[in-house]
Amino acid sequence: MTATVNNTPLKQEKTLPLADLVTAGTIDTVLLALPDLQGRLKGKRYDAGHFLTRIADHGAEMCAYLLATDVDMNPADGFALTSWDTGYQDLPVRPDLTTARVVPWMPRTAIVLADAMTPEGTPVEIAPRHILDRQLTRLAHHGLHPKTGIETEFVLYKGTHNQPGHHPLHPLTTENLDYALDHNPTSDRFFRRLQRALAKAGIPVEAIKTEAGPGQIEVTFPYGPARDACDNHLLFKHAVRTLATRSDLTPTFMAAPETGRANGLHLHLSLWSNNTPQL
Repeated sequence: MTATVNNTPLKQEKTLPLADLVTAGTIDTVLLALPDLQGRLKGKRYDAGHFLTRIADHGAEMCAYLLATDVDMNPADGFALTSWDTGYQDLPVRPDLTTARVVPWMPRTAIVLADAMTPEGTPVEIAPRHILDRQLTRLAHHGLHPKTGIETEFVLYKGTHNQPGHHPLHPLTTENLDYALDHNPTSDRFFRRLQRALAKAGIPVEAIKTEAGPGQIEVTFPYGPARDACDNHLLFKHAVRTLATRSDLTPTFMAAPETGRANGLHLHLSLWSNNTPQL
């Protein structure tokens, strides 16, 4: 792991804030995205002007069931937050404007991450970003802050579930391509599109490599502040899914998508105090 993550909002526009981009006509759509319990981004598309005049300062509402579903978006039992018994009410959602950035893989679009709040104005306890913030606060009380580097693996499959003849899906490659440099044209195009898009979004990539498993890919990122690293990983997965679908490919980050095949997510953590590593 090398250089610290540079997570400047709207990095590719350098110094222009979101309002200036909207006024200039560079941005006409803003995605307000809430991380769910499956590590996915869910939310709404807003007209950029409406987002600036209403949502940026006053927030929005999203159904509480977004934090109480299974992987197939079915409402799950056992949540105190919301259920069939209590009703699936809306929750206030507060934009975190420090996360705003242009989305290079979507035309004239920016994305802003959001935090789920209770009606009383406190963070929802099971919201993933709040769970992380709570742990960061505990460390800060001891004068510590973590830096995190992420290695993440996923498998690319040919086609999509909606295409005839592509069920079951087959891995994009079948042979052992661990550390290979002679990628097929489809893989090479996807890697290039992904790397360029992430760089423009302010999410630097250290390396992309193919693994031994069929269709398996590993991406590594520079280490940096834990919250930035986690936010970037959410956006990375969103980019992978979007760009893969446009290339008639299907990615999965599942730990074990098939018997005998596994994806890893490696978290490299170090604890710092006064810019000095402690552990």
